[in-house]
Amino acid sequence: MDKYNALLKIRKNYKNIYSLVNLNFIQILSQFQILSEKFQGQMAEAGRLKCTYGELNKIYKIKSTFFEGHRYIVESKKMLIYVAEKAKYSALSFKRTDEEILELYKKNDLFIPIGDYAIEFAKKNGIPIYIQYETIDISHVEELQVLAYQLYMSKKIISLHMTFPTNKLEDGNTMTILPVKDFMIEQKDVKVNIKNVDIYPNLSDYIKNTNLIYLELTLTALIIEASFYSMKQKIIRIKTLLETVEDKIKKINNEILKEKRKTLTEEIIITTQ
Repeated sequence: MDKYNALLKIRKNYKNIYSLVNLNFIQILSQFQILSEKFQGQMAEAGRLKCTYGELNKIYKIKSTFFEGHRYIVESKKMLIYVAEKAKYSALSFKRTDEEILELYKKNDLFIPIGDYAIEFAKKNGIPIYIQYETIDISHVEELQVLAYQLYMSKKIISLHMTFPTNKLEDGNTMTILPVKDFMIEQKDVKVNIKNVDIYPNLSDYIKNTNLIYLELTLTALIIEASFYSMKQKIIRIKTLLETVEDKIKKINNEILKEKRKTLTEEIIITTQ
């Protein structure tokens, strides 16, 4: 009977653990869904703004360097943002993203690593770090937005790229953000009637604001997508833990059943003597 009660206590503990872990699992799945919807919304809006640039050019005959890109610059530099966090719960590698960065990076390019792995990668490969962020977080967007805008408009850089682990891009793991014309995104059924857009307070300021909004949208969306990688590792780990606890509970249930039968058998023997 002592063993039976002990098993019941162990099962109760495992069930409590399962409930807590499952609650965490549900919360992370919910967070994942919210971020996924935000990512899709931000990308859709960025695609709409890309169409807006085209319409502005048609109506006002404006050649925007933000959209078209700079003409040839002797000392042309790129800004490369590498977003990668160590995979704590799996053996997944960053080989593909590493190779893309090494192929894309040229001497004097401005390199910005986000996440512990990206920082470690830069140091390991002797790539000078322009500015770094220890964690993957959209709170970095405001600073990156201002920095990228100022450097691009002052011709200190000619393009902006972000590399991160993902399975949503058709060709590799790198997305070009600037110039806008090279931002590859599906634009099916996207229509913008610029005549219905309120150009405020004037065309010049409207275009500048559009540029900043575009950077905010794309940087936020892509950092969110990069964060999915780490979140997926957590989901995998928690799911594995839940399965392990479930197996433990099943085994204990079997032991409890055996112990219960054993106790009943002993009671029957005693009563028949």
